[in-house]
Amino acid sequence: LSFLLPDSVLNVKIHHDIRNFMLGNAMITRIEKERRIFRNVFSSAVIIDIVKENSEGSVEIVNRDERYFVSQKRFMTSCNNIFDINISPEDQRIIEKVYSREHINLKGVAQWALGIVTGNNKNFLRSECVEKSEPVIKGKDILPFSIKESESFIVFEPEKFQQTAAEHFYRHREKLVYRYISNRLIFACDREGRVTLNSANILIPEIDGYSPEIIMGFFNSDLYQFIFQKKFSSVKVLRSHIEDLPDPLLSKDEKKRLSDAVSLAGSTGEITSLNEVVYKIFRLSSSEIDYIKSSLL
Repeated sequence: LSFLLPDSVLNVKIHHDIRNFMLGNAMITRIEKERRIFRNVFSSAVIIDIVKENSEGSVEIVNRDERYFVSQKRFMTSCNNIFDINISPEDQRIIEKVYSREHINLKGVAQWALGIVTGNNKNFLRSECVEKSEPVIKGKDILPFSIKESESFIVFEPEKFQQTAAEHFYRHREKLVYRYISNRLIFACDREGRVTLNSANILIPEIDGYSPEIIMGFFNSDLYQFIFQKKFSSVKVLRSHIEDLPDPLLSKDEKKRLSDAVSLAGSTGEITSLNEVVYKIFRLSSSEIDYIKSSLL
């Protein structure tokens, strides 16, 4: 069989059941990624060829100007069985090198919360501060390492909203906030206990000996952008994506150098030093670093 499908079938979580069925009942022989091929349809498309036999052979990937082979077994072990066709053999080698460093992840050692869903932003959001209102963080307000001064205000009355997290998540003084709608990881630390809209989600890491700044440093680095874009190819930053990322076990000296680089990035916006520290932690060569830089969107 040969299917012509929107490319969301490759990685969107809701299509996990379709991917899982194909992996369990067929051999995928070829996946070809197309550009926009239908007039007034803005999604890219993919052609997926399968045969009805159980096999763990190689899948031919045609991804724009590249052609290579990957193991179907890789799709079986990926997060949500994502068909991560953007990972070439060279990408995979670098990613495996990163994950080979002893690490943990945030699964089970973090608190998570969604921003407020008002149900009607026109009614609840204000462009100026009025009585009992307070600033609210939107996704677009979040920059790497910093949060822009809010241009929107809200009266926090959770009983009137469509959906909201428990208030203590918003009031936490060392929480990370990140853009939910984004094809990049964009994290900042909120120390003022501000509320967020649902375009800005909340992460409170609870790894012993790791400050939120260390986690933020990794996630804002070029290396982690590379991993995120290659593994997930998503325009939404999901909890499952973040939980899959490695948090390497660091020495005292590594923590100090990373923390200093994060402080510099936060005060100047310059992340060259941060990237150098992160690359060194994972012992990446100059040729591997050049390859990562050339691959970033």
